[in-house]
Amino acid sequence: MKIEEIYEMWAKDSEIDQTNVSGESANIPKLHNKYFRIYMEEGMRLKQSRAKYKQLKLLKEQYYKGDLDITELKQYGWEPQPLKILRQDIPTYIDADQDIIDMSLKLGMQEEKVNYLEAIIKMISNRGFQLKTIVDWERFRTGAMW
Repeated sequence: MKIEEIYEMWAKDSEIDQTNVSGESANIPKLHNKYFRIYMEEGMRLKQSRAKYKQLKLLKEQYYKGDLDITELKQYGWEPQPLKILRQDIPTYIDADQDIIDMSLKLGMQEEKVNYLEAIIKMISNRGFQLKTIVDWERFRTGAMW
């Protein structure tokens, strides 16, 4: 799921109908279920992305060491490494590698998506308190007795 889709869904779902506080209160479990399911799916994608990143990083380390044979290089579409790189310089080359950078950006985006979903779930968990505050304010405003 794209983060933009989550933004749009939450923009609609975050609105509170102050004229129907009891309905909004009854809707809290549905919202929690909806966003928790998305959170779980995106959390699994994050774990998969982290695993793929680790695998790619290991492959790139082998690539820069010169440990990959021609068939492995062809499998990944990489050219043979023409430089003799010192062992201590390999992390610098890996950090600057475009495949690693691209995967890092995807991983970072997935982490941001999961963090955003965590924040939504926290807001949903606090929604009951927000609704109580609305009710209390309306009682105070209208002069109703407790």
